[in-house]
Order: sequence, then structure tokens, then C-alpha cells
Amino acid sequence: MMILNKHIFDRYCTWLFDILFELEKNVSVSGYSNYEKRIYGFLSERLLNVWVLHNNLKCCSVGVINTEQQQNAMQKILTGLKREILFRKYVTGRN
Repeated sequence: MMILNKHIFDRYCTWLFDILFELEKNVSVSGYSNYEKRIYGFLSERLLNVWVLHNNLKCCSVGVINTEQQQNAMQKILTGLKREILFRKYVTGRN
């Protein structure tokens, strides 16, 4: 999930789908398992990082909580905070 203005989103989609459609012309997924057929989704997840870095965009990660399910809400919040702290340490190399 991402939040950005329409102009940037349109540029990203044009770039991404040009790549994916070209790839689709050159890759046969016959013989792939159902899981392996998700190649385009897996690739697009990785290409997002490439595009963000190439365009020098600022980004941040924000936890998402499903408010519909109240069970274990506190545990989910604590897990999200731990993940955020570990992510910052990983990205910046600091505590």
C-alpha cells in the first residue's frame, strides 16, 4: 500500500507496466506451479524499491492495524513497534 500524488503514481505505473508487459512477451509460465506463476507480482514488489531509489523519493513504513479484529490488538501493536525499531536499526545502522 502506498500514498502518493496522482502524477507520481501515473509515472510509476507507466514505468512498471511497460516492464511487466515486455517481460510477459518473453517469459512462458507454462509448466510453472501456481505459486511460481506469481512471478509478475514478486517482480513488481522488488521493482518498487528500484523506482523509489532511482527517483530519490522519500518514503516511510507505517504499521497497519485491522480495527475490525480486536483480539490480540495489544500484541499486534507491540509486534509492530518492535518491527519498526528493528527496521530503523537495519536501514540506518543505528539503534
